[in-house]
Amino acid sequence: MKIKLLILSITIFGIAHAQSTWTQKANFGGGVRQSAVCFSIGTKGYLGTGFSGTNKQDLWEWNQVTDTWTQKANFPGPARQQLAGFSIGTKGYLGTGWTPGAMYTDFWEWNQATNTWAQKANFGGTGRRGAVSFSIGTKGYIGTGNDNNFLQDFWEWDQATDTWAQKANFGGVPREDAVGFSIGTKGYIGTGYDGNDKKNDFWEWDQATDSWMQKADFGGTPRQAASGFSISNKGYIGTGYDGAGWQQDFWEWDPSVNQWFQRADFGGTGRWDAVGFSVGTKGYIGTGFDGTNIKNDFWEFNPVSSPPICLVTVDSLSHYSIIAWDKTPYTDVDSFIVYREYTTNNYLPIGAVSYNSLSQFTDTVRVQYFPVTGDPNISSYRYKLQIRDINGNYSSLGLYHNTIHILNNNGNFSWNFYEIENTPNPVTFYELKRDNLNDGHWITVAGVAGTQNSITDPQYSTYQNTANWRIETQWNISCDLTRTTSGMMTAINKSRSNLLKTNSTGINEGAFENMITISPNPSNGKFTIELSNSGISNNNKFAVKIYNVLGEQIYLSELKQLTHNEIDLSNVPKGIYFVNVYNGDKMYTRKIVKQ
Repeated sequence: MKIKLLILSITIFGIAHAQSTWTQKANFGGGVRQSAVCFSIGTKGYLGTGFSGTNKQDLWEWNQVTDTWTQKANFPGPARQQLAGFSIGTKGYLGTGWTPGAMYTDFWEWNQATNTWAQKANFGGTGRRGAVSFSIGTKGYIGTGNDNNFLQDFWEWDQATDTWAQKANFGGVPREDAVGFSIGTKGYIGTGYDGNDKKNDFWEWDQATDSWMQKADFGGTPRQAASGFSISNKGYIGTGYDGAGWQQDFWEWDPSVNQWFQRADFGGTGRWDAVGFSVGTKGYIGTGFDGTNIKNDFWEFNPVSSPPICLVTVDSLSHYSIIAWDKTPYTDVDSFIVYREYTTNNYLPIGAVSYNSLSQFTDTVRVQYFPVTGDPNISSYRYKLQIRDINGNYSSLGLYHNTIHILNNNGNFSWNFYEIENTPNPVTFYELKRDNLNDGHWITVAGVAGTQNSITDPQYSTYQNTANWRIETQWNISCDLTRTTSGMMTAINKSRSNLLKTNSTGINEGAFENMITISPNPSNGKFTIELSNSGISNNNKFAVKIYNVLGEQIYLSELKQLTHNEIDLSNVPKGIYFVNVYNGDKMYTRKIVKQ
């Protein structure tokens, strides 16, 4: 399995983004409902009234932190459906709506602090159903709808004076069941039904000039009774009924380019007459009618999805864990943030990688969260990824991957399973690798099925004083490490455990590191190796091997002198590399940083 998300193709409406997700939350506390009203205040969402066989008066609060519903004081006006609602500060406002035989103009304020209602000045227009509403600053707005005629009037309510003032009529044709939301000092209305046709036009109202301007048509099919909201500087519309069926598609409007982009389909069944609101950087849609049933499910939209790690592994020297991912499915990303588990299910950030950098991270964080050091020779560790997009929005954390940690009990090797959170075991089988003479030449000793995590080396006694061991995975995972500027690199397709080093004093990696000098370091790829005479074999024959952090050999040369050995790595990517110089029974190791 190649862990990738697909980038959806370009349509006439724009580019489909791959990184949005829907997550089901606790069902609405008031039971099934359609044609309800909603608003949000701080980290709370509010949903109430509507129809579920009879018209309703209840109001319910949803807590984003606890994902729980709590009933609040009932709406004091007559039970009804298809009200208009918005919030200003810590107050929520409801008005208009209908019940068979009556259209309403009453308008009410709910106080979050006291859970009490107060009646305010009646709506300035006629009683109606299916109007749109939103707020900008300390002003609220209600417009369009149906009072037995399709309407296009548009009204402003001033919280400070409790007065209504008519503003410029909506720029499109009269309609009901449209969607409205605000971004900054602009209001937006689109879609709906005009008595003859479902609509897909979309309009912007400027609070400063009281004028309407038509924008790019909604990206989906013309429809009515859709749901929408705004998050930061983007608008969102989805679901609804287009005459052919109840829809699930969901679209983002970017005012900076006046273009619609398709996002992940709504997580529930297609429907109309659902509610939609936003809390912080998340959007919410719930309830409604799906053509068969009135619904009570409730869903959270995250415009930035949880990014998947491809794999975690350990570098060739068993110094650091490496986290790798494929960034090609993602657009509008500023950076990827890497988290490591500190206590059970508690993940803390250990670093960030720019979208323009190589899509991997080497965990060198040892002190910050002590005693959890991230040292692969001490334990296995779990890692997760998060995305920060170019607008400053953060995704939820992705699924964890954990490293493999191998232990040795007199030639019987055991390790923890490689795991991916909420995912079946990805490992086909594990291979035990042995480096007989600690010279970088690894052979496969034996293998076991991915369901087993121990194995015995039958030749352990032969090599126990000279060899190193490690475990490698065999599976169908592959990860393409990518830069923005230099394209695809060699795929990573294995995960390694830590390295169990020999107990002998044979070839001692690192023991003679003071013998080798590399300059300049960091370099542009061209550098010189200098060796001290002290400790060098008389034959003065030595070789240099250079490895990347994944243990892949990228350079090999036999050298015949101690000084002025010029190496050219101009053709390899920027990063950290390990330079191993071999002489007789010794190996000299240094790191080189290419900038």
